[in-house]
Amino acid sequence: MAESRFKGRFFKKCLGEAVSALRFAAQLNPFSPNIAVGLVRACACANMDPVEVLAQARSAYSSHPDSPFIYITLLYTLGWVDPQP
Repeated sequence: MAESRFKGRFFKKCLGEAVSALRFAAQLNPFSPNIAVGLVRACACANMDPVEVLAQARSAYSSHPDSPFIYITLLYTLGWVDPQP
């Protein structure tokens, strides 16, 4: 039981570090759509607030409006935050 709690805390800490690293990478290279998508996915995996993840996806799309990859990521994020029947 204690081992699973340790793994959970370790995993959550790693995801938080991944979000921080990708935010820093996005500041260093704002022209990379791959970094923007990685940041959106890391935020979603880190169990951040869905509204914050959606704001990150919208920011990525506004930075790279010509990227179909980012548009699809935005659509997936919208579906995750507010699923429609």
